[in-house]
Amino acid sequence: MARRRNTGTTIIDCHVHIGSWPQWKLHLTLPELDEVMKEYRYAGAVVMPPLTDRKNVIRMNEALRREVQRRNDLYFFAWVHIKPDGSNEAEMLDYLKQNLHTISGLKLHSSISQMAISSKHLEGVLGFANKAHLPLLYHCGRNPISSALPVRDIAPTYPGVNFIIGHLGGNAYDRVVDTMRMFANGIPENVYFDTSTARHPRLLRRAVQLYGEERIVFGTDIPFTEMSMNWACLQYAGLADNANILGANFLRILPKSS
Repeated sequence: MARRRNTGTTIIDCHVHIGSWPQWKLHLTLPELDEVMKEYRYAGAVVMPPLTDRKNVIRMNEALRREVQRRNDLYFFAWVHIKPDGSNEAEMLDYLKQNLHTISGLKLHSSISQMAISSKHLEGVLGFANKAHLPLLYHCGRNPISSALPVRDIAPTYPGVNFIIGHLGGNAYDRVVDTMRMFANGIPENVYFDTSTARHPRLLRRAVQLYGEERIVFGTDIPFTEMSMNWACLQYAGLADNANILGANFLRILPKSS
């Protein structure tokens, strides 16, 4: 099955991590991302820092932000990490405010931070994102604290935030299906789902049928997945030419200045 595209469809990967994880022998540099973008004919990609040092989250965000701030094909999503006691909440918020002009969105990984998205310590950040119309990519996984359920519940409170539920809601077959059940009775208009780590074409098709193609955005989570696997899943699901999923939906949910 061919990996390269021959059409002019705009492709934007909304879920890429730049950094190094020696404990897992994983890494992705900007030059390596450029090779992926060239091979798969990306028009752009969302990039996030690795957060391998939670004591220096500002430093890690800033290193990547400076590296990509002059590139108009990369969208920097700042990784929001608030300590469980909320002691760095003001510092995190100040950083976001000072660099708003070069931030396209936010990333939250509740299971790493051990802080639910509904926590009172995140109300300031979410309120800021709401006013600035910043999208927020939310990791979902097997840890209960990373469930998609609170996103469904709080999304109407922050209509200016387009919430992107990562990994279709769980990065595992049962979690994805459970997320489908959570949203079976309706989806807040500012909630979307990314395809990152999707590896079952039939399940991906089910998600598109339930949520609608206008609510799905293409993402990979590289280097934590193989790009060839992500692309093959799209192809087998019959979605490799879907302009909305591949890029148009993501461009619509970006803040106007991005």
